Amino acid sequence: WNLEFFSSILPAACISENLSTLQAISLRYLSAFYPLLLILLTYIFLKFYEYDFKPVSVITRPIHKCCVRLRSYYDLQFSLVHTFATFLLLSYTKVAYVSYSLLAPTQIYNASGTLVTSRAWYFDASVILFKGDHIPYGILAMAILIVYNILPVILLLVYPMKPFRKCLYKLKLNSVALNLFMDTFQGCYKDGTADTRDLRSFSCLYFLLRLFFILVRLLATYGWHWG
Repeated sequence: WNLEFFSSILPAACISENLSTLQAISLRYLSAFYPLLLILLTYIFLKFYEYDFKPVSVITRPIHKCCVRLRSYYDLQFSLVHTFATFLLLSYTKVAYVSYSLLAPTQIYNASGTLVTSRAWYFDASVILFKGDHIPYGILAMAILIVYNILPVILLLVYPMKPFRKCLYKLKLNSVALNLFMDTFQGCYKDGTADTRDLRSFSCLYFLLRLFFILVRLLATYGWHWG
């Protein structure tokens, strides 16, 4: 997953000697997200195959019978949703860790011990958080942290609530794919039927604990001062 298998095959190499620390840490997103690219490429390929796109048909002609048999066994949407759910589980911690790293502050003091700033970036004290060169990387980290790490937690928490599902229905956002995605994480919990308490919101605890312990680990390791 972390692309470490390349190190046993290829010699050590540097992408560029001119990379800044911000750029180097941001590149860690690539090793976290590259399976998502594979999922998207697979989906596009299968859609082209479904619509009999000629170049794809030529490529798959030798294994056409196998492809037809696989299509009869597997539902494309169901398989892709479950694959994405697995991808989310495997990449969740690393994505959050990289985002936290790009937003990590530290304090700078002068020779007399006076606080100069509490918004310097931990890995490069010459960089001030959300100023100058840090702005695009800070926005990127915040956006990914909110969309990829926080939004799924909120969805898992509120999706079992009837008012929220009614809102989704009225806005026509309660799609089959979303239902499948939620059921992947919540299907093992009681759903409130048969006179039982609805416990599906408990599924978000798994992700909340990950976010919490990542933050605790970083604070314990680097002793960052948040202020």
